[in-house]
Amino acid sequence: MSSLSRRQLANYTAEQLLAGRHEVVSELAAYLLQARRTKELDVLVMDIEAALMNRGVVVADVSSARSLGLTAKEEVATTLRRAFQAQELHIREHVEPSLLGGVMVQTADHEFDGTLRKTLNQLKALKV
Repeated sequence: MSSLSRRQLANYTAEQLLAGRHEVVSELAAYLLQARRTKELDVLVMDIEAALMNRGVVVADVSSARSLGLTAKEEVATTLRRAFQAQELHIREHVEPSLLGGVMVQTADHEFDGTLRKTLNQLKALKV
């Protein structure tokens, strides 16, 4: 039995998800277990998100020090839709108090770090 590449798995899974076949996630999990490829899971998820992005569906992780208000969420969503020309957008919000303020946005292949922590670290680096 030939092994499927991660890219093949990601593209197949993305196509099936877009077709509304959400059971493909269980099928993928079973395949990874049977093929003893569970260590690839984290990277495979990123590959699936990249495959979805190529098809106009953006999945973004948005982290902030505190839960974003409705206006901030709408601004982030509008910016992401515009930046990626997304037909569909899914945001996973994370609260990380260590960020101090601002937001960090991560997609399958992009990262924007507009956090206060990053700004402070940049100022520290300038100190002579």
